[in-house]
Amino acid sequence: MSSQPDDAHEVKDQPDQERYVLLMDGETAYFLEYQDLGDRLRAFVHTQVEDSYQGRGVGSRLVGGALERAAESGLAVIPRCPMVQSFIRKNPEHAELVPEERRKELSL
Repeated sequence: MSSQPDDAHEVKDQPDQERYVLLMDGETAYFLEYQDLGDRLRAFVHTQVEDSYQGRGVGSRLVGGALERAAESGLAVIPRCPMVQSFIRKNPEHAELVPEERRKELSL
């Protein structure tokens, strides 16, 4: 019997592809593409889920994990992806990652 939960997951940065991925049981379930915009600024531009993982409620794990990785790296974030914007609105503790001058324009 495995000691891991059925939904074992891991968020990993794949800098060579400019994306974070959510691995579930070793397979890529979601990915979040980003663009580095200069010194310590990263734009999150697109989130995608593989068809077989849709509706399983794991997208927030990817976005939350990607935001945590950005914070650990000392990066500010521009959430261009609607899913990331929505996540930050629902989890306002992450809004501090968005440069102050951009928060109002994004309604954060």
